[in-house]
Amino acid sequence: MMMEARLRQIATPGTYTGQEANRLIQSLYAVAESELTQVLLKVASRGFFEFLVFMHREWGRLVTKMQKGELDAHDANLCQAEAALERRTLRYLLEKSVQLAPLEQPAAARDTILSYTDRAYLAARHLVELSDHSNQLYYLYPDEAEVIILPPYQQRYFEFQLQSAAATRYLHYRNIEQEYFRFNGKNQDDVTQLTQLIKENLNTPFAQELGLTFSQTMTCCDQLQHFVRAAKNSFGVFFVLEQALYEAIEKRCSYPKDAVQCVMAGLILTKESLDREKRAAFNTKQHFQARYRPFARLPHPIGLHLTWDTGTLLWVLTNEVIHNISFGKLPDEWKRGKITAAVNDIQQELSRRFVYEVKDQFAACGWKCVVEVKQLRDAHNTRHIIENSPGEIDVLAVSPDGQTIAQVECKRVSPSNDTRTYHDDLSDFYGSGKFVEKAKRKHAWLMENHAVVVHHLKCSTGIEVSDNAKIHPLFLPIRHRKIPKA
Repeated sequence: MMMEARLRQIATPGTYTGQEANRLIQSLYAVAESELTQVLLKVASRGFFEFLVFMHREWGRLVTKMQKGELDAHDANLCQAEAALERRTLRYLLEKSVQLAPLEQPAAARDTILSYTDRAYLAARHLVELSDHSNQLYYLYPDEAEVIILPPYQQRYFEFQLQSAAATRYLHYRNIEQEYFRFNGKNQDDVTQLTQLIKENLNTPFAQELGLTFSQTMTCCDQLQHFVRAAKNSFGVFFVLEQALYEAIEKRCSYPKDAVQCVMAGLILTKESLDREKRAAFNTKQHFQARYRPFARLPHPIGLHLTWDTGTLLWVLTNEVIHNISFGKLPDEWKRGKITAAVNDIQQELSRRFVYEVKDQFAACGWKCVVEVKQLRDAHNTRHIIENSPGEIDVLAVSPDGQTIAQVECKRVSPSNDTRTYHDDLSDFYGSGKFVEKAKRKHAWLMENHAVVVHHLKCSTGIEVSDNAKIHPLFLPIRHRKIPKA
């Protein structure tokens, strides 16, 4: 009601676009933000936090069932339409609750708490939805998105919609996102192999910089479910004195307490980190998020406690943490010289494997390839160095009849999961000096030096490449966790 009243104060029924539309969205955002701030002060507590974790876990279970094809059509469609928004809303509420550092119970009656809980959830959901609308208006479709204010006394008071062409593009992006999160046994094998590769490369630098290997870091988190019990009526959410937890891990796993604290710091969400970063619903690129940190630190009269949920913990470790490392992203607390260098090596190795998998796919169709091309030799045996300018070419492939040459650029791209990161993907591909422009410069060089390319491929592949062979550029991004063969 407050949001509708505010909207009708500043605008009349009609269709709004561009900056005016974004101004209306941001006005609604301010109302929802004010409501959430006021209500959370009255409802935030340990019990509220545990309820949020429980709801997030249950939505996660539904998503897993949907991905495995275990839901009927109606429930699967509902889950696909609502799960991402629901889970993002719950995570944002979790983050705001940590920022408030609540006591165990709010000073209010049960019915009042239930009312505040509903209001807090609705306000947070509005914030998440409105931030996505605003990002679409600002970053992607400033001239193709519309805010329609409806006449009064209707069930809805405004609508946000994209014009036909923009809606088609946005749907395509959402389908790519859903495809990334689709479950099957092969993808699970990929995660297992990826985890093993990361352990092999990070165990030593982790031990040198933090005091535990990466394998030990994963083990100490996995072991928690075997010797820590959740309290009754806690929705299966753990709430343990932080120092006591470190001492228990030290005793059970024989890991130094200081080292355990050091590695755990990269997995804990704290009031201080959220305050410092000024966490906001619209900024999905911020570092300190419940999405990446499965533990939260909450206050208690006897000392700081850590709270977590086993299912969410294991999901974050095997999906978010492993995935982020494979694309060069580390928690700030883990960014040490040797660890950062090893993560860069992992990225290069995965990129190299992708290049060689592409080569194998061409070879299976009878094409011959040269890979990681840094230089070419002409008929006079003169070297033409291209490593720095126009740049190394991942794959040059020639067809069996020698009539076609493919210039292939292979790029591992971390899948975007919201409008803001989708915009960043577009900028990375099409921005000035970015991926596509670099690929075009390489293609231009190959065309200008066609005779050199033909001679080099003749000598390298044994195929009688035609002097009139056409050179076709091809850009191949990989957007999932797949780990190519070594």
